[in-house]
Amino acid sequence: MPNRPFRVLGLQQIAIGGLDKSALKHFWVDLLGLEVLEAYQSERDNVDEEICALGIGPWRVEVDLMEPLDPARKPAVHVPALNHVGLWIDDLAAAYAWLEAQGSDLRRAGFAAALAVMKFVSFTRVAQSRSRRAARAS
Repeated sequence: MPNRPFRVLGLQQIAIGGLDKSALKHFWVDLLGLEVLEAYQSERDNVDEEICALGIGPWRVEVDLMEPLDPARKPAVHVPALNHVGLWIDDLAAAYAWLEAQGSDLRRAGFAAALAVMKFVSFTRVAQSRSRRAARAS
């Protein structure tokens, strides 16, 4: 594979959908021990979800457990069941351009550029904050 002009820094998020999120919550929270951070509902996005997490610090991964408010409406957050995966990317513009040049249909692949930019900025702030704390401690 050719050299990529960007790096995938890590996994940010996994969103899992089903018709009944209580079964998802039982598996992921009750059996596997993920922490529930908050609940979120949106009529516009047709979603009722539990936002959970596993891991700590910059390795923390968000796991969204989603069910549709109305299964007959779009967006259908339960189809497919693995709704989306979020990645930390160091140079989003380069990644987008390079992947398109490789023939990837980024719309079909679920590549959400604006969301990824926000998440990368957030990741950068976390890394800078950790770096400042480490410098003060030494």
